[in-house]
Amino acid sequence: MRRRKPQEELALTPVRVRAGLAQGRLDALRAALPGAAAFLKRRRADLLKPDEIADYVALDWLSWEGGGLKLTATGENICAQSQRACSAAA
Repeated sequence: MRRRKPQEELALTPVRVRAGLAQGRLDALRAALPGAAAFLKRRRADLLKPDEIADYVALDWLSWEGGGLKLTATGENICAQSQRACSAAA
């Protein structure tokens, strides 16, 4: 049996484990992401808590670009999923 390379092992590890987050924290971040995206659209990243920013960046939902925060493609997908779930529940 072929042994996996360390980067292959890392790729198979869930993102929340790589970011060191508990499931409850991940759920809270997922629920808050649409609000965070709204802050970023209004150029009000200063309203986000530093620990939230760090967690979003670790999850690859936000990235730093040119000194500012931007929603990544993954973040856009998570945000869209959260918004669909909210509108389906209403």
